[in-house]
Amino acid sequence: MTALKVSSVGYRTGDVATNSRVTLASTVVLDGSNGSIPVSQAPSNVGSEWKSDMIVKIRRFLAAPDERTLSLRVMERNLFGWIGVVFVALFVLSYIAWFIRKVTGRA
Repeated sequence: MTALKVSSVGYRTGDVATNSRVTLASTVVLDGSNGSIPVSQAPSNVGSEWKSDMIVKIRRFLAAPDERTLSLRVMERNLFGWIGVVFVALFVLSYIAWFIRKVTGRA
């Protein structure tokens, strides 16, 4: 989605429901003529440094009338996602090992 006639940039904070609790999370939004457009794909309660840096860069761009384009690159990383991948891989390998032992009659 494209933000049109951006007038300001800031945070949007809200409740994000997880398995058994609600977590307060925020994302960077551009406020324009077509409403508030989130910059990142998902709200997060981690990584506030890049959010602050992005807000500063966007505010500088909005304050400079001679600037024509703005390009930002952000890579969101989540350590917990990688830990989950490791556990899923271990589970799959355990299942394969169990299945092989069952088929060969060593179980």
